[in-house]
Formats: sequence, structure tokens, C-alpha cells
Amino acid sequence: MDDWIEVIREKDSAHARTVTTALKALKGDPRCVSDEQLESLLRFVATGPVSKACAAVACLKSFADAGRLTVDQVGECARETLFRPEKSLVNSMIAFLGQVLRKDPGCTEVLVPLLADAFGHTSVDVQEKALALAEKHADRLDAAARQSFAAAAEQLIPALRARAWAVFGDDGHSSPSVGPEESYEVPLPPAPAPVHVAPPVDSAAGAVEELAVVLRARTPDPVRGERVWDALVRCAHRDRAGFAAALGPLLKSCGWVPSDTGDGLAKGGKPLLAAVALMDSVGPGRPGGGVTDEVIAANDNLLTDAHIRWTGRGKPCGHTVFDQVLHARWNEVIRRLRDHVTTPLLLATPTWTNGAISPTDLVERLAAYHRLQAQPGRADLEQALLRVRHDTDADRAAAAAEALGTPEALRLAGWLRRGGLTLPETVRTPLEAQEPDNAIDPSDSQPWRLRTAVPAFTDRLDGFSKPFQDLAGPYLADRDHCGIWNSEGAWPHMMPLWLMVLPRHREIVAARTLTAYAEGAETPRRSAAVHLPALAESEGVVGTAVRLALVYGLGANRAGERVAASDAFLALAASGDLGEEQLGRDVADLVTGRNLKVTRLTESLSMAAQGGAHHAVAVVLASALSGLLTTGATAPASLAKLLTVAAECAERSRRPLPPVDGLAELAARPGSGLVVKSARRLRDAVTQAAPA
Repeated sequence: MDDWIEVIREKDSAHARTVTTALKALKGDPRCVSDEQLESLLRFVATGPVSKACAAVACLKSFADAGRLTVDQVGECARETLFRPEKSLVNSMIAFLGQVLRKDPGCTEVLVPLLADAFGHTSVDVQEKALALAEKHADRLDAAARQSFAAAAEQLIPALRARAWAVFGDDGHSSPSVGPEESYEVPLPPAPAPVHVAPPVDSAAGAVEELAVVLRARTPDPVRGERVWDALVRCAHRDRAGFAAALGPLLKSCGWVPSDTGDGLAKGGKPLLAAVALMDSVGPGRPGGGVTDEVIAANDNLLTDAHIRWTGRGKPCGHTVFDQVLHARWNEVIRRLRDHVTTPLLLATPTWTNGAISPTDLVERLAAYHRLQAQPGRADLEQALLRVRHDTDADRAAAAAEALGTPEALRLAGWLRRGGLTLPETVRTPLEAQEPDNAIDPSDSQPWRLRTAVPAFTDRLDGFSKPFQDLAGPYLADRDHCGIWNSEGAWPHMMPLWLMVLPRHREIVAARTLTAYAEGAETPRRSAAVHLPALAESEGVVGTAVRLALVYGLGANRAGERVAASDAFLALAASGDLGEEQLGRDVADLVTGRNLKVTRLTESLSMAAQGGAHHAVAVVLASALSGLLTTGATAPASLAKLLTVAAECAERSRRPLPPVDGLAELAARPGSGLVVKSARRLRDAVTQAAPA
């Protein structure tokens, strides 16, 4: 028996058959289990993994029938278990308590009051089962127990609360009649506020330290990377020879030696090339020429080959344009360091961690160039224009730029006066199911999908260099799988950098990388959904592409990605950018097209609701259910899950919702199935919350 107990408690024994065999052995003859072993099993019920704990609860009935369990033992186990968040385990314990109470009604005063602990559970099903069992034994409770239930009823949903107060009395609490004005939802967390980037790194020692972190990091921090590029040019401008001397030990520790030329240099990262270019600019010339244009081009090709693969349809992936902009900026800085071009600072260094730049800061940086009679890099200026905010300081900054009078300042003034870059609306584009291009790999087939198309808007980037104009080219995310999505280490490194290219235009970034977000819901692979919070904290319009990326993230196959999508949902809801009704229509279309698993979706939406987005989730699901109920193509089990979550959120928010087409007809059907019961709950919640 000790061995069987150990099998049940062993965390590594994942085989359900082994655990089932052990539990059968314990149930077979309860008399063979010692008191110490039984205590161990009771502790396991309260603390063990949910699947094994549920099976152990079922095993406890045989011990109760054999008289091996005392009322105190049952009560202590129930007290610890009813607080657990797992719905299945708490329901199993409530059922076990019901069995014990049927056999021995004399233990009512000890066991029934424990059910009040389950009134605060997040699952309405648990609340309802606990209340039903408490109502069944209410006539045997004393006054103190009834008062305890009346107080605990505050945690129930409104319909159950009124029922509990009708049985146990309200005991001076709020009226049992619950009006539509009452709300008990958790408040939304505040919208994420942009955080200011740390001041520039001005010392050589600080720049070397930051560069060391960047060179050795497996996943880059885009903000730290921007500060490192800025620190390189600042320190080189102030004391080029001294800074080069400080860089020497770091570069040698990274495997670089002065004899490295050609291919050896090309295999390094861009920050390493920049540091070596700076070293070349103060040292004697090397036979191989150091960081030549050929080395820079070879480095571009290596990065491209590592991250980009052209699709079978003869076009590059959507993220290629972001890589081109990044390469253009990095290469420009490398050449300026190599060629001794006066560069006191970088214009495009973000003011805030989401990548945006203050217009006042940008004018001050242009003034620094003007004082030195220097000209900033073209790519640096154009990246800064795409990052600059058009806030309350924009008009004042435009006037200051006009007063400065340099060509770059006048370009900034005109950009601010025109309101910056205005984007066309992305178009929601259904794609039919497609057969695989490669017959050897049938897994490459594509189901029916929802994607977005971006119209061309190159005229709005007139005067920009080609890498930046390519950002405005037309694009349809139809079949753009490439090596970067299948790699375990490529796209996580690059996605945060792509977001920094257009931090004020998240819709374009989402439209061009939508396949990366959809992968998690449509395939078993990893997806870009882990970056959804960063997408939500970026600026700009939330259109079709951002909403679809969010929906795909909510239905991702990996739990961590769904958590990230729930966080993004909360951030967009708090900022008022969510677009709940349109998001609900997207959910309906993807559920109908079988692109989403409803279990994952409802889990993610429940997490968002618990975080404070009850009303937003209720509106999303009300809109989704209008489409799903009218088409009638959704499986009953999936429909029941959606209706249940919608009803729970509607009951908590108590705010008006959009009408749900087909709900009244479904709720009016006879029967007591879960679909019909949930439809009635949602109907009642919508009716009570409707404005008078």
C-alpha cells in the first residue's frame, strides 16, 4: 500500500493507467490502508495535481462507506479543497460531501457550512452546485450558519444571490432584488502608459557595458539596442581614440582579432561590425580593408539567408520590408563611423519604450547637428519621422523646426503640419482552402483562412528612400510562410525590432506579419502571439489586422501565447481601442471556418474577464453569438461554452449589450440541456441590463 500511495503522489508518473490501477487497489479493500496512509491520501486530495486529485476524491467514498473517515477528517479535507480554483476538483468534492451527508445527516452542522467557501469560486457551475446542496440541508442549520451563508451570498452571481437570500435571509445585507444598475465586476486595469527611455549613455565605460549585453544576448531588447547604437556614435564623436581603446578588450572577448577580414567579419552581427568599423577608423589600415562595403553587403546577405525564405508564389514574406529598413539604418551608422562622418547622436533613438519619439526631442537633436554644421543620415532622419508623435507639442515643435531653418528641420516641420503618415484601411480578405505546393509534405496544405490586404500608399512617403517606400507597398498575407516562422530562434529575435520600425502604425506591422500570429491557432507550431502585448502598447489605429492577430492569439495552441493574448485584450480594452463588436464578428467567422478551437478561445476570454474585462468580453461574445446562432453551424458543446462565458460576464458587468440575434428563440426551447440553460441565463442577464 505504501508503494501504491507513492505512485499516486509521484509527480512524474504521468501514466493515467498506472494511477488508476493504484486507486483501484486502494478502493478494493479499504481496511488494508493504515491510518497514516489514509491521512497521506487526504492531504494529496487538497494539494495534488487536479486530475489525480479528482480520482482520489472518488476513491474516498469507499473509505467513507467502510467507516474509515471521521467527520473531522472529511471536513478538513473539504475545507482545503473547496478553495482550489479547479472547477472539476471542487465539483467532485461537493458531490462527495453530498454522498456523506446522505449517509449520515447528523454531520450537517459540521460539513454544510463549509459549502459557503465555494460561493466565491469563479465558476458559476460550482456556485450553483454548492448552493443547491446547502439549500437541501438548510432546515437543519442553526442561526449562525444561516448568517454565514447570507454573508457569503454576496459573492454569488445576482440570480443565485437572490435565491440564497430567499433561503437563508438577507441578514441586513443589500436587497435580494438585484437591479440593472448594480455592478460587481472587477475594474479594468489602467491602460499601459508609455515609459520614458533611460537617458543617453555618455561614458565610454557605460557604452562598452551596454554593448557587451547586446552582443551576448540571445533575444535582443530593441530599446537597449537603440541606446547602444546611439551610445556608439556619441562616444565616438566625443573621443574616438579613447573609445576605441575601451572597446578592444570586449571585442577580443567576443572572438574578434585585428586580422579578421572578409568572411570572418561578415559573419558578425551589426553591432559588432559597427564597433570594428570604429576600431578601423583609428588604427592602421589592414590588408583586407576591414569593414568594407563588400563586407557589409555580405553581412546583409547572411542575415537575409538566415531569416528570409522566398515563398513558392514568387514574393518575399511580409516582414522583409522591415528587415530592409533595419539594415539600411545599421549600415548607415557603420559607414559613418568608419568614414569619420560627424555624428553627435542619432535622431531616431526612441523617447518612450514603445518606440515613439517626442517632437520636441527631435527638434533639439536637429539643433545639435545645426550647431556642428553637420548633416544627419538620411535613413536616421526618415526613421525618426516615422516614429515622431503628433501630440499637443507637435505645433510648437513644427514652429521651432521652421525657425531652425535647416533642410532636415523644414522637412520635419512639413511632416508635422501634414499630420505625418496617414494609412489606408486594411481589407479583410477570406482565403479559400489550398492544396500543398509540395506533394511530399501534405502538412503544407492551408485551410480556409482570414487574412488582410494592404493597399499601396507609396505616394504618402514621397521623398523617402527606397527601403522606407517599400513599407508602403501593397501586400496580401496569403501564403507567406518562410523559414523564419518554422525556426525556434529566428522570429522571436526579430518581431520586437519590426514593431520598432513603425511604432505608431501597428496596423501595418500586424497586416504584414499576420501569418505569424495565425500560426498558433491554425497549426501546432509556435506563433508571434507572445508579442501581442507589445503590439497593443504600440500606437496607431487598431484595424482589421490587429483584431485578427488578437483573435488568433486568443485561440493559440500554447498556454503562454493565450496568456499574452489575454493581456493584450485587457490593454486594448482599457485604452478604448478594442472594437468589441467587430472583434466578435471576426470570432464568429473564424469559429465557423474551424480556424479556432472554442475551448482555447473561451479559456482566454475567461482570463481577460477575470482581469477586469467582463463587459468587453460580454460584448465580444454577444456579437459573435449573433453570427453563430443565425448560421446554426456551431457544435452544441462549443456553443454551450460560448454561452456560459457570455452569461457569466453579462451577469457581472450588468451593462447594456448589443442584441443577440437568435438568443430568444434558443432560450425558449424546451429542455434543460446546458445550451438551453446557458441561453436562458444570457437572455435574463441581457434583459436585466437593458436600459429602461
